[in-house]
Amino acid sequence: MEAQSTTYCYAPLDEARRQIRLLHLQPRRSDSRPETQVTTSDQQAVFDDEGDEDSDDNVIACSFSLASLDNPPDYEALSYVWGDPKDVHPISLEEHHFPITKNLMCALQNLRNATEERILWVDALCINQGSPEERSSQVMQMQYIYQSASRVVVSLGPIWEGHDIAMDYIAMVGSNGQLHWDPSLEPHASCHGMDMESSLLSTYLGKFFKLPWFHRTWTIQEIALARAAVFFCGQHILDKASLLGFMGSYTRHTGQCCVQISVLNSGAVLRLGHDTKVLLHSASVDHHGFLILLAAVRSHQSSDDRDKIYGLLSLADVTTQEHLRPDYNVTAAEAYISLVEASVTTKSLDIFSCVAGSGRLELSLRSFVPDWTSALDALANMLVISRIGDIFSGIYSASNGSTATLRILESGHATTQCCIIDTICGIEEHGNTATHLANFARLAECHADQTPSESRLAAFRRALCGDTIYVSGRAARRAMEADLHMYEKWKTFLHSPYNYQSLELFQPYFTAHGFVSKERVFCVTERGYIGWAPLKTAVGDVVVVLPGGRVPYVLRETKTNLEPAHLGEEGGPALTFPKHVYRFLGDAYLQGFMDGEGYAEETLVEIMLV
Repeated sequence: MEAQSTTYCYAPLDEARRQIRLLHLQPRRSDSRPETQVTTSDQQAVFDDEGDEDSDDNVIACSFSLASLDNPPDYEALSYVWGDPKDVHPISLEEHHFPITKNLMCALQNLRNATEERILWVDALCINQGSPEERSSQVMQMQYIYQSASRVVVSLGPIWEGHDIAMDYIAMVGSNGQLHWDPSLEPHASCHGMDMESSLLSTYLGKFFKLPWFHRTWTIQEIALARAAVFFCGQHILDKASLLGFMGSYTRHTGQCCVQISVLNSGAVLRLGHDTKVLLHSASVDHHGFLILLAAVRSHQSSDDRDKIYGLLSLADVTTQEHLRPDYNVTAAEAYISLVEASVTTKSLDIFSCVAGSGRLELSLRSFVPDWTSALDALANMLVISRIGDIFSGIYSASNGSTATLRILESGHATTQCCIIDTICGIEEHGNTATHLANFARLAECHADQTPSESRLAAFRRALCGDTIYVSGRAARRAMEADLHMYEKWKTFLHSPYNYQSLELFQPYFTAHGFVSKERVFCVTERGYIGWAPLKTAVGDVVVVLPGGRVPYVLRETKTNLEPAHLGEEGGPALTFPKHVYRFLGDAYLQGFMDGEGYAEETLVEIMLV
């Protein structure tokens, strides 16, 4: 959020004392109107959104106090969506006019007590938004700010038709995991005379989970770090436990007993499963978990592209936090490459598997740096995230467990060693129809005369599922010979009138196929190997294995205008210019090269990635 025009001047904070500002929200000047607050009991809330904004009673008056996170007083932290920075309204801050967004005005009006002040931490006010240095310093403390708060109060925005029904239903289901979603089963959930047979209730629930708060980057860590939290919208409140209980109930029941229920639009449905995992497990993650979290919430919004990382950094592992610190004096592209540098300290190139889609920063980023502004649709993102998780779990080992040799230069380019496997000579767009399956087989057969030692049919069957199998409720495992018969079951299903009861006969194979193939094309190499490559792949691109990489990658040879002198560290000697210069396209699956078969130290060559 940009600094707003005001006569108020912030006094600097003492970083050594870990100081923060706390906002003292003054009560209304009279108690002639109903109380407007989220109560501390969490049992009820009475709101009053009416009245003249300029009346004495309705003027928001605030002041600051300083506190140390080493010995913090009682306060609440506000979580909300900033909203349109151009739609601002004035408040009185230390007797100075101070513009705030309409969303924040609404939240403060609802939180203001009738007769007693309320002590809050509010990012837009308690951080001097006009100081990049203070923003950087305070974001580093965000983890402790939200953990130290007595509770987090979440403003979901203004009321809308059906918000009360949606929140009551969520509270009911979230507090009783035995309630079924399917009205034909007992006991099932019913609220305000409506159950899941009501399209109106489904509409209200869908609208609830599409509220802007659920799509904001910062809200993930704000709620994950909270000791206690309540959500409020109008007169209704919902506690964190009930919301998580609702999400867990949906995932559990629709995956087992209530499979016929389709409550929300597909995007909101998929978000329920993702957000349950995020909110339950993101408070403490390792580096892999942090990368998955970043990828899982790509579609979340932030007003500053740097906050795609900084807004989640409090949830990162210690190593990442040590190597990557918030810095609002650098560009988003510089922040993103700093994350790559931090990730490579793990001696792994796992972050390369997070390169996906096209975002706002694509043209200003090096090709091997994930653009966290890119967003896939909900289904695609779910499948890609699952695939990334499997790669991180160690299901493949294309470089035989070697350590990364990647070096990022002052220019932002990188050098690394590389084993070149083969060149792409044919591609076929992905699809799940019988025609697509036939086209994959036809492409694979084009080079049958150069078939590797493995049976061509067995290789084809393994390639289609990424040589993995997914059984519901279990982690992915490598496919066994007995699993490959499911390919024939799938093929029969596609060539006959669909019998959805037969899905269970090949579901583990089909699910694996969905994960390995999403956002990819089917490909064949000059030596007859088959697999899956990034969407941008073209004939002539090369498949390689890099030290520290668990999977192969696809690169495109290019030219650069850089001179060798530009490649060295500042003040140091120039580096030898690598013979091969490539653009990074993404990770890949190549049958026969997922377990180190293509990695040999004696074949390593030096390349540059631009």
